[in-house]
Amino acid sequence: MTDISMFLQTLPLFSGVPKALTESIPAREGCSVCVYEAGACVAKSGDTNRRLGILYAGTAEVEKCGKGAPMLMSVLKKGDLTGASMLFLEGAATANTLYTKEGCTLIYLSETLLCALMRESFTLAENYMRYLTGRIHFLTKRIESIASPTAADKLYRHAKQNAVEGLFCPPRSMAALATTLSLSRASLYRAIDELQAAGLIQCENKTIRIL
Repeated sequence: MTDISMFLQTLPLFSGVPKALTESIPAREGCSVCVYEAGACVAKSGDTNRRLGILYAGTAEVEKCGKGAPMLMSVLKKGDLTGASMLFLEGAATANTLYTKEGCTLIYLSETLLCALMRESFTLAENYMRYLTGRIHFLTKRIESIASPTAADKLYRHAKQNAVEGLFCPPRSMAALATTLSLSRASLYRAIDELQAAGLIQCENKTIRIL
């Protein structure tokens, strides 16, 4: 319990929150710790359990499940939060699936407990609002990139969607790939250079390796 309270004190969410309040969290009703084995499903799309999850150990992957193959949206690491979009909204449900490949541990705070903590420390409420504002800005930028993709965005999405075991080989030629993406050959090669410089791909001859 001491280790958990010390860990919580290191998170931006609890920055400036009285130490005594943070130390009380592990023993309070509504706080729980769950350990998941490798390959476990942490949360399924459609779940309605309203609670804030804090990754305490390991990693977890967020997938978007649609009509096609699941799409990896993000990878959560130690200290990251999950479940915030469901809190304080009646009838909200999880939009994505969260699972772990190598096992992970999550600390859960129920909505009721989180509300009580915010009443005891407005600093916590401010930190939570700051976190949500950051998420809004992040998602807005992502929407903008999807609505008006750059050449690098187009290439990366196409290569990732059509890669086999992390490798994408244009079915014909690089010129044909440029045509498929509605790019000039010069724009295509600039996009390749940009993605390689960002550490997202590695181009070997005409094969693109997704990193």
